[in-house]
Amino acid sequence: MPSDIEQLIVDAVKSGKAMIGAEQTIKELKKGNIAKIVVARNYPEGEKSRIKYYAELAGAEFVEFQEDNRELGVLCQKPFGVSVLGIAKNIKKK
Repeated sequence: MPSDIEQLIVDAVKSGKAMIGAEQTIKELKKGNIAKIVVARNYPEGEKSRIKYYAELAGAEFVEFQEDNRELGVLCQKPFGVSVLGIAKNIKKK
């Protein structure tokens, strides 16, 4: 059975609310469009701190995923590792 965060990730991907990648997520954070950020456990600490800083400024929740980027990629239905995932707010479901 998936954890709450895993289910949230799967739902965000299915609904089109997921933004994959650090730069895209930071760009949308600066616009105030991100509600939650999920960062893989093995993402570099310096980069993790940078994203956490932007999350705090934007009032977005920062979540450190307990698995590595490969597992996050699987949850995002991608054939590659995903280190940073932004979950958008105020986007209508398909």
